[in-house]
Amino acid sequence: MPREAVIEKIIRSFKKDEVVNFTESELEYRDRMIYILKLKVKNVAIADYDLFKKVQKKFPKAKFNAVYRDITFIERMIATERNPNADPQKVWARYMVTEMVKSSYKLAKKKKEAYNMSYAASVLGKHNLTDREDVNKPNFDDIIPFVPEITNDPSVVGARAIPEEELKALKEKLLKKYNASDLIQEIQEAEIIEEKMQSDEKEKNQEVLS
Repeated sequence: MPREAVIEKIIRSFKKDEVVNFTESELEYRDRMIYILKLKVKNVAIADYDLFKKVQKKFPKAKFNAVYRDITFIERMIATERNPNADPQKVWARYMVTEMVKSSYKLAKKKKEAYNMSYAASVLGKHNLTDREDVNKPNFDDIIPFVPEITNDPSVVGARAIPEEELKALKEKLLKKYNASDLIQEIQEAEIIEEKMQSDEKEKNQEVLS
């Protein structure tokens, strides 16, 4: 069974009313994931290699690349649980720093070091941007895409519509100015052909409708 499907079974097994049957290898994988989760929550700053050594000691068959993937998944799972709308990598980093600063605050309090307590609290507030509002990803399902309306009206962009007669006169004036008599003839012929094609198309449409 693919790893993703096994993970889904593991997550489903956490529900009270769910009864999930595991194979021996799937059960070992589930126990390994739970063990990694416990180690991560207990010490968020633990290095991946140190974590691997602990996991390998309890699960001798575990390979480094498999454990590394498990660590990444656990980090993403924790991050998604904390803030499903944000970038998991950033959420995990924020969570890790927050836990480390909280440990520093706890140690400073134990030693009755008021300055270090205040400093830790300041770093925690600054790191979590408590002075700013949270910016979450938009709900893309609620976004209605803009559908442009095709139009030949130039006034929609603030331009003036030029009457056809005025446009034709301007065109002829420019063509004469630049000695384009041959071009004028070609344009006139093209206009005649275009009018004929439009007329033929109109007749076809009328035949179809009749």
